[in-house]
Amino acid sequence: VANLAGPEIEINRFYQAAADSPITINANAISEEAALRFKKRMVDDPRFSNVDLPITQITSLAGGKAAFSISFKIPGFNLPK
Repeated sequence: VANLAGPEIEINRFYQAAADSPITINANAISEEAALRFKKRMVDDPRFSNVDLPITQITSLAGGKAAFSISFKIPGFNLPK
């Protein structure tokens, strides 16, 4: 994920609420467009599925930056129950 994020995205937190729920990342981007490019890179990567970044989960920050939450699944990966 960090390789897909590149220098445009600063990942703040990874979490998974339950073993079978999506993984969520809270992050900051240099812009809203950078956040959307990150989503596209994840959607295009076959290691991830169900990538979701609702526009309502992008918040404008000072200097044109953006905070966002993106969720996804990794096929075949689940935390122990």
